[in-house]
Amino acid sequence: MLWLALRFPRLPLDRLGPAAQDGPFALTAVEGNTPRIALPNDAARGAGVREGHTVAAALALCDHLRLLPRSPAGEREALCALALVALGFSSHVGFMGDHSLLLEVEASQRLFDGLVPLSRALLAACEAQGYATTAAIGPTPAAARLLARRGERRIVRRVDTLQGLIASWPLDLAEIPAAARAGLDGIGVRRLDALLRLPRAELARRFGREVVDWLDRLFGRRPEPVEPFRPPERFAAGLELPYAVEHGEALAFPVGRLLRELGAWLAVRQLRLQRAVLALRHERHPPTLVTLGLVRPSADVEHLRALARAQIERLALPAPVLSIGLEAPECAAEDGAARDLFAAATEREDIGRVLERLSSRLGAQAVRRLALHDDHRPECAGARPPASERPLPVERAGPTAKPDAVREPPPPAAGAERPLFLLEPAQPLDWWLRQAGGAIGFEGPERIESGWWDGAPVSRDYFRIATAQGLRLWAYRERPPRDGWFVHGLFA
Repeated sequence: MLWLALRFPRLPLDRLGPAAQDGPFALTAVEGNTPRIALPNDAARGAGVREGHTVAAALALCDHLRLLPRSPAGEREALCALALVALGFSSHVGFMGDHSLLLEVEASQRLFDGLVPLSRALLAACEAQGYATTAAIGPTPAAARLLARRGERRIVRRVDTLQGLIASWPLDLAEIPAAARAGLDGIGVRRLDALLRLPRAELARRFGREVVDWLDRLFGRRPEPVEPFRPPERFAAGLELPYAVEHGEALAFPVGRLLRELGAWLAVRQLRLQRAVLALRHERHPPTLVTLGLVRPSADVEHLRALARAQIERLALPAPVLSIGLEAPECAAEDGAARDLFAAATEREDIGRVLERLSSRLGAQAVRRLALHDDHRPECAGARPPASERPLPVERAGPTAKPDAVREPPPPAAGAERPLFLLEPAQPLDWWLRQAGGAIGFEGPERIESGWWDGAPVSRDYFRIATAQGLRLWAYRERPPRDGWFVHGLFA
């Protein structure tokens, strides 16, 4: 087996995005009762701030230093998100320490035409998420970890070539207890080749069994189980911002990162997104919700980013945004539909995506679609829900119909026609006849009586009227007759 170790040396900072690199910034942690600097960025280091400085000392060195408490839970969430990305390259992904992942890649190399293309693609996917990454491949999990900690972007396939490679490396890279390292340093063992020359039994007796166990795992003499990462059943991710964001444009990177995480989860679970909800959280206001509703389920991350960006640009934020959450409450299974192998790359854009993009830019209520409704009354037989809402299945009314389906309207009487256009509201017939040169024929009546159950009953006789200028009108009079005749629709 071959193992690829992924190490993210700046994960606590990188998970906060580019904002954590904009000017002097540092993460803090409490040691005892004293808050200290845990990880400064490059700008803070340039001002003299170092790990272990007290917060007071760091502020004395850089009075405009921005500080944020380190979040182990947030770092774990970030590593889980990266594990979802890694699952696109290997079916066996596990954690190794706080900021590293381990992948079994023996079988995956064939899918990527070799280990080098696989490594490059994986590094590019992680770096696209904004994480500095180092990777190395070794014949055992311990060997891959050692190579990655050294920062060697190297592929070592065989155990027998490992010893010569690591001989001159410092003992600090070994995964052995600190007390054992101190003891070995006390007898002059500071490099791995010196450790390898020590007698095995004496090494275990004087410095602990852990040292021998690590050497056995390193060279494959002892197996090392790697517990695989299991992706969650439902997607829910969050991202805290290093400072309050007042304008929607500054949310492009964090929202894009969350959507890429969602795309990786959809790929692993073999799902497509139907609806997602972004929650922009404020300090003293309810969250601002941004709903990404798709006409057709999709897993296209770039399309989702475009929809989110269009909606966020239209927002008037009630308060600065402190953190962002993303959930995917509605997903659909991959349909597995076959596609034309030789389809042109310049196919016309899917009408569903056009509707989704228009809805994001103009608002959900501005773009609507036509839907049927189970009602005899012409004005109630159709509906115009937002185009971004998922269409419900259309079924005929009956005892077996689904309760949440849009049922097909009852068919008209035999021989009856329905016009393509309805007038809202209906208009007096006299005006239409004067404009169209009078009536030259009519058919009917068709009686419609309905609506008694909801307080808006109708009782009408409908006629199809032909005019001298070729218009065909759909007109009615009330029963009993009153208020004259009205045109309700026009036939094409």
